[in-house]
Amino acid sequence: MPVYIWTKHTASETDTRLTEVRCAKCDCTYFYELTREGAGTECSAYFLFENWARETAVAKAREDAKRRLAAEAELVPCPSCHWINEELITGYRRSRFRGWIEQSIWAAVIGVGMCAVPVSCGIGIPGQSEFVIFFGVIVPMLLLLVVTAVVLFVRTMRQRIAPNARYPEPPRLPRHVPESLMLDVESGQLVPASQIVRRAGAGSATG
Repeated sequence: MPVYIWTKHTASETDTRLTEVRCAKCDCTYFYELTREGAGTECSAYFLFENWARETAVAKAREDAKRRLAAEAELVPCPSCHWINEELITGYRRSRFRGWIEQSIWAAVIGVGMCAVPVSCGIGIPGQSEFVIFFGVIVPMLLLLVVTAVVLFVRTMRQRIAPNARYPEPPRLPRHVPESLMLDVESGQLVPASQIVRRAGAGSATG
């Protein structure tokens, strides 16, 4: 029996993008840095094309990071009124439980495919009807129920992310939320929004 030898290559790449946000409540414009890590894998057989497999894994990781930057977001509140735009909430929800639904579907497909072998072997053999029904009907239905349960769980948990529920009070935020940035008119540079807000507050108090 031939032996199949293969090597799995994995890679990760981190990418960052400056994201501009215009608050839907007070029209304030601010920015934040969105950082995402992408993952990629590729296999090489019999120790051939090892360099190609490594380079392909890195390329896939870079593409994954770019896809995440385009689809996801962070819950960075407006530095002026603490509102979080709906597109930020939607993007952040996409980043939670990422891959759960896809992996459950693939597991179900593989499970159904494996059931096809015993079903095909049992068809036409006397006394094997219960065997065929179990692998041909019951197991696929159970796998479908598992996928449905995963989909409902992920959607429910994502919908529970509602940071604006306490508005106008500041929202409860997850750890490691990027700091909001604003354009400093004097220097022309992006600086932490807390500095701009603090300066504006001190100016109004002086005035």
